[in-house]
Amino acid sequence: MNESKSQSDVRATNSEGLTDYLRDRDRSCPQCEKNIRGITSQCCPHCGIELILRIGLDQSNFTSFIAGIIIITSGLGFSVFVLFLLICAVLTSIGNISQLQQLVVALGLGIVISLVALLLWLRLGRWMRCQTKGRRRFIVALSMLVPLTSLALFLMVRYFR
Repeated sequence: MNESKSQSDVRATNSEGLTDYLRDRDRSCPQCEKNIRGITSQCCPHCGIELILRIGLDQSNFTSFIAGIIIITSGLGFSVFVLFLLICAVLTSIGNISQLQQLVVALGLGIVISLVALLLWLRLGRWMRCQTKGRRRFIVALSMLVPLTSLALFLMVRYFR
């Protein structure tokens, strides 16, 4: 026979856990931001909002993941923007067509590299969030190679023939 706790039992357990947790800790109410240390009920004594004790994810792990996405997509944005400008130049026949075509190929390569890096980053995101803080920072620093590679391809074709 499957036994389940009633709603009132769950609330009582949560209330006890919350009051035990806040007995000796200074924490702020998420609504009014006033100190709720030593509360005796499940409600904030200042604003009356019902409080719950909850376990959540450490969001600091997520910031490295987002930083990597921003870095990788910055290279992608650069490549797409310059590619758009070059396509406009080709369509209006401004400049040397063969050189513009080389630039389009280099930027296209940069876009492909950025997209592959972005897909890999998204695929390995959960693994990365489980790494140590130092390792996450190192991986984010390595992600800076993606936009630098796009930029290097563009500069090599543009200035070093």
